[in-house]
Amino acid sequence: MTIQVNDPFWFQGEAYYLVAYWGASFLNPSSFDIDLAGFSDDCRRGFIATYEVTDQALFLTGLEVEASRGKPQAIQEVMPRTQTLRQNQVLLPYRKLYYRGLKVIVPFTGFVRLGKRINCFLSQKISCSIAFEVLYEFIFESGLIVYIQDLSSENARDRAEFMATHDWSILHQEQRNGWHLAHGIAGSA
Repeated sequence: MTIQVNDPFWFQGEAYYLVAYWGASFLNPSSFDIDLAGFSDDCRRGFIATYEVTDQALFLTGLEVEASRGKPQAIQEVMPRTQTLRQNQVLLPYRKLYYRGLKVIVPFTGFVRLGKRINCFLSQKISCSIAFEVLYEFIFESGLIVYIQDLSSENARDRAEFMATHDWSILHQEQRNGWHLAHGIAGSA
């Protein structure tokens, strides 16, 4: 299965990964009367949304969709930049639409965890939030922030405890052997 493209989240002027969320989905382009038409292996849902979390709310600031060839729809009076798509010189029945400069509140209700500065070695071995050095938790009600907590210090303690309770020499050896195998070189034990 192909890894899917992540939606970028911005907070305090920096990009974050969506680590976890609970609640309804963030966005559906059909709410803007956009008919999704195309998709690719790395974006099966057919769109990429860019979000910004301010100290007050969750906003949609950008949207990239593969849409039918009808007249493009404006979102808050913002018209998209369009790109005609071809494959083997054949015009495809859909096109890319790029919306930039949006400031649409996303009526999301639920919790979100955003992280940055990921420990790449750790993220290859486990799939959880402790791999992130910076971690925030937000609770939203209809897109408005009702709670923000910086979990970075607590997360650092959890990560240190996790690292102390595992035999990392075995994992380092597995990683070296995996690299050697991937590059056609015999590994050493």
